[in-house]
Amino acid sequence: MRLDEVIRFDELPDNELAVIPAGWYTATIAEAEIKSAKRSDGQYLSVRYTVLGPTHQGRSVYGNVTLRNASETATRIGRAQLKELMGAAGLAQLADTDQLVGATLQVRVTVRDDPQYGQSNEVKGWKPAGAQAPVPHSIVLPTPAPMPAPVQPQPQPRPANRPPWA
Repeated sequence: MRLDEVIRFDELPDNELAVIPAGWYTATIAEAEIKSAKRSDGQYLSVRYTVLGPTHQGRSVYGNVTLRNASETATRIGRAQLKELMGAAGLAQLADTDQLVGATLQVRVTVRDDPQYGQSNEVKGWKPAGAQAPVPHSIVLPTPAPMPAPVQPQPQPRPANRPPWA
């Protein structure tokens, strides 16, 4: 069947559901809201970010931060992530999710591979917009102190009556 128009490949938009490569991106917080966790009486902060660069401008990526959970460990990790997010957004305190909206920061985007839904992006790290990308952690051993030069024995004067081989 003939189309009513000619569709050009280079004029079509990119698939907005395709994942972007893992890495650090500058982004702005477009939406932030508190949601109830499905499996417990917990809550989490759901955040949508709009990527500003260095590539994939305009793409949306998402991340959740646990605020309250039945698991103490999950709550502790979530609170540590919230501190990182607030610091990157320049907030000393947070009373309303609207305080986050519009903040520009750097986000660490990861690629998650779900057996049921396939690959998706997830935000897992935050830092201020002007910060340098972190160097991967590595063990740096201290440089050992230089070894002193070996001490050369000084020739001892030989008594005049002694032969050279003795």
